[in-house]
Amino acid sequence: MNHRTNDPAASPAHAEHVISTHGQYTNRIWHPSTPLFESTVSELIEGCITTDDERCGLIDSDQNLYWIDNVHDEPSHNFYMDQAEYTASIDSIFAQELEILGIFHSHPNATPWPTPRDIRGWPPFDLKWRYFIVTSTEVIEWELA
Repeated sequence: MNHRTNDPAASPAHAEHVISTHGQYTNRIWHPSTPLFESTVSELIEGCITTDDERCGLIDSDQNLYWIDNVHDEPSHNFYMDQAEYTASIDSIFAQELEILGIFHSHPNATPWPTPRDIRGWPPFDLKWRYFIVTSTEVIEWELA
């Protein structure tokens, strides 16, 4: 298997199969207690509509964006963050004494909901990171149900 993820369920070969999400489902958050700034939403949309590949990264508690290279073998329908950039971004956020607000990635195909692979790779709940999907027109926040 020539995939950069160690989880075979994250493989694009599973695109036509049911991927176990261990019974987890997602809910859209319609009215977050702390919405993203309009400037953050605009920057996310602008940064994601320039390519047909999924883009990804982190958002800190000041709502600065940390764009991280998507190194997945099938980046048009999947994302996998470059691990060195991911670690460097986290280190940078903590060095500034900020928190990680959340993780984002784009869906250039405009599907606004998380895929089974997205759910499977969700950040651990105890991190309390928010989860955003960016389409060409909006940024949508999701939570695990």
